[in-house]
Amino acid sequence: MRGGAPGRLYDFTALVLATYARVRYRVRALGAPFTMEPRTLIVSSHRSDDDVPVLVAGIYRQAHGRLRGRHGPGLHFAVRDDLFLRGFFGGYPERLPELVRRALFPVDLGSILHERLQCHPIRSATRMRLVEYLRAFEPESELLRAKHAQQLWSVLAPAELDVPEAWAQRRASAIEDFRELVGVVRDGGTLVIFPEGRPSPDGTVGPLMDGVGAIVRRAWPARVVAVAPAYDPLVEGRPRAYFAISPPSTPDVDVLHLLKRTTPLTVGDSVAAALADRADPDRRLEEDVAAAREEGRPYEAELDDPEIRRARVQTAVRVAGARPLDRLVRTYRSVRA
Repeated sequence: MRGGAPGRLYDFTALVLATYARVRYRVRALGAPFTMEPRTLIVSSHRSDDDVPVLVAGIYRQAHGRLRGRHGPGLHFAVRDDLFLRGFFGGYPERLPELVRRALFPVDLGSILHERLQCHPIRSATRMRLVEYLRAFEPESELLRAKHAQQLWSVLAPAELDVPEAWAQRRASAIEDFRELVGVVRDGGTLVIFPEGRPSPDGTVGPLMDGVGAIVRRAWPARVVAVAPAYDPLVEGRPRAYFAISPPSTPDVDVLHLLKRTTPLTVGDSVAAALADRADPDRRLEEDVAAAREEGRPYEAELDDPEIRRARVQTAVRVAGARPLDRLVRTYRSVRA
């Protein structure tokens, strides 16, 4: 579906994702406005599994208007390849009850994602899941049962699976995915990719997957736009979720640096870092806001007001005692490294 406009399922899915994000969080877009332009590559840092709903809530209306209807081609997404495998819910999410996991094991979302929702797999040439190997090379294996659903989602590397033909097939599939992603942009589409490949396990921004630079070079988009979600749990009530958008860049941009510069300043990150450093949170946030203003890093404009800053810091310090802070501290430090 590179060339055609997506249909109602695409719009309905976007509505569901945006609604979830706005119920779960207080979502706010920061930074530059976004408009759909041909041959755009959107690179997004990956903070949590909620990034896509927050992204849709933050950018969908800007990209398509209140109701896209039949106007325009829509956003394309490069997504984790195991979403396209029958039985995806057998291995994800990790806390899914075992009985539910087994019941959902036969579900196959791949064709819907690819044909109706403009999602494209991005496979690694050096990693595959056990279920993929067994279905392709040992289809009669007793392991291919719902009762083994979670075990089937274990990841294999070449050192763990000495079957050259399996890895040759995997490399061919990875090349096919690469060409499809490049083709989306070359054909005039707007593609969203997550260069880190998965949600950050510890809060840091980066490193990027191998091959991201190759996609940028081969697709040669007219512009590269960074988006960066950020979450602030050190608040009362629903957590805050931010979605920052960079001005357009040229294809030779340093993607990791751009993602770090686009990551918004949050009160939670600043306060958590100050507490970890045994510094004054009020003074730290004041300095961080001044630095963000000078650097052009996105932040909430009302934080320029000392009274508002002070009130937000007081709330964050009060809430911080009941929340883990390590992830916030790592995010704060990694975007400044």
